[in-house]
Amino acid sequence: MALKKDAVTAVIAEAGTKMSDPNYSAVLVGGFVQGQPAITQFVSAHDQELGGADAIVNVIFHAALIGLFYQRGNGRSPRIASFEDLTGCRAATP
Repeated sequence: MALKKDAVTAVIAEAGTKMSDPNYSAVLVGGFVQGQPAITQFVSAHDQELGGADAIVNVIFHAALIGLFYQRGNGRSPRIASFEDLTGCRAATP
């Protein structure tokens, strides 16, 4: 499913204005963690490669933004990923 450019632009613009509110990123990350537990665990399992907790939060924040791109552009949230969905990702990891 392709991303719609206008949805990406709108989400980025909105995020840019809301970043001054510390609750914005916390709510976005928290919502993603609750809604996508398999992805969250997968990313967290790579904490050493990513550089620790701050990097994990950064990755999850951006993943949440990508989810918003799809939600705004297609009118629905991305489906919840399973561990089976991530199997291919694990095979690609050295």
